[in-house]
Amino acid sequence: MPKRIQLPDDFIKHDFKQLAKIEKHQEQELDLLGLVIFKM
Repeated sequence: MPKRIQLPDDFIKHDFKQLAKIEKHQEQELDLLGLVIFKM
């Protein structure tokens, strides 16, 4: 697979969207964890 020096904008935008999704997901997991600890 050849290395690409310039990435297309679409790829970069997609990457940022994925990162944002992951961050949101982690926040939700932390909230759930907080609820579980709070109930103990």
